[in-house]
Amino acid sequence: MGLGCLIVVPVRAAEYVVTPSVTVQETYDDNLFFYDMEDFKCLVSADIELTARTERIYVSGSAGCDISEYRRHNELDGVDHAYEISAHALSSATSRLGISGRYIRDHTTDALEESGDVVERCERTRASVQPSAAIELDPRNRIEGSCSLSEARYELDRYTNHTAESLNVTWVHDLANERTSILFQIGGNLTDYETDLRQRTCLGLVGIDHRFTEDLKIELNGGGRYTKSKSPGGYEENTGFSGSLGLTWRFEKSTLLINISEEFTPSMYGEDMIRDRANISLRHRLTENLKCGLTTSYYKNRTEGIVRTREYETFSVRPSVNYRFGEYLHLQLGYSYTATGNEITSHSKERNRIYVRISSEWPLHP
Repeated sequence: MGLGCLIVVPVRAAEYVVTPSVTVQETYDDNLFFYDMEDFKCLVSADIELTARTERIYVSGSAGCDISEYRRHNELDGVDHAYEISAHALSSATSRLGISGRYIRDHTTDALEESGDVVERCERTRASVQPSAAIELDPRNRIEGSCSLSEARYELDRYTNHTAESLNVTWVHDLANERTSILFQIGGNLTDYETDLRQRTCLGLVGIDHRFTEDLKIELNGGGRYTKSKSPGGYEENTGFSGSLGLTWRFEKSTLLINISEEFTPSMYGEDMIRDRANISLRHRLTENLKCGLTTSYYKNRTEGIVRTREYETFSVRPSVNYRFGEYLHLQLGYSYTATGNEITSHSKERNRIYVRISSEWPLHP
């Protein structure tokens, strides 16, 4: 999303690619943000991405903006911005260093509508930085580590600002069959909320990645987590499970993607949130230029109730058809049905959405 400028210091024999893109989308929504009102929305997105690559260094950056205008409810008009930059360097033949950063200014309703949470619309600002490193111990073993620092701030006082820190270390072992990898990960994160609540989570995972064939791959990991919450009212301890399953299956003209996960993440409600997610996506190529897809998603989000009790479920179905005109122009027609329910109040809402999207991107090689 958006227009911006990124300057990369030239290095010898570097390869540069600049990719601007523009998207225009018209959407009819019969229950906008689950506010019990209908409207037409025009969305114009402009992005630019720059990459530079040498034998040892890779740098990329992007900037973008989304401009939203509503036909009837002009009070919902807005502009969202996003900026990202990342760099990776081979410090030696067996080690790699990296760093990435992100700054996003958007709105709560747009950011959370996929998960189905019904929230009051306000501006949200998020910033994060994440250094990383990887060391190859031998051809079959490597250690990867990353840490991050992030901050989220909200325009409305009813939503809680917070900062978060995290650290993860992963050991990856490749088996002799060259198709299987086993990983062991330990990590933790610390979230400080402006409500004087501090939550510390420790996590241990064991996982396996296995490629059955060139077209079928599975990724599975799971483990336990321990959370300690400190507030002016005292301490609270919780334990739970965290894990994920990913499957990719490619056929001659189709691709099946399955992702299931449970994660523990900071939220706008003044305490961390547990999020269960399942996503199934099927893509099929009818002709060289015509493709169709179907995606179904399920979310269950809940808090422990230390500050504010939230528990809701969301189900959605999203079919789409995409046609490519030439090399750089795409036309997409899509529909989505979403149902969300509050498990505490037993209230439920439904939404239907139809959209037409035209997008274009054209890589430039200076």
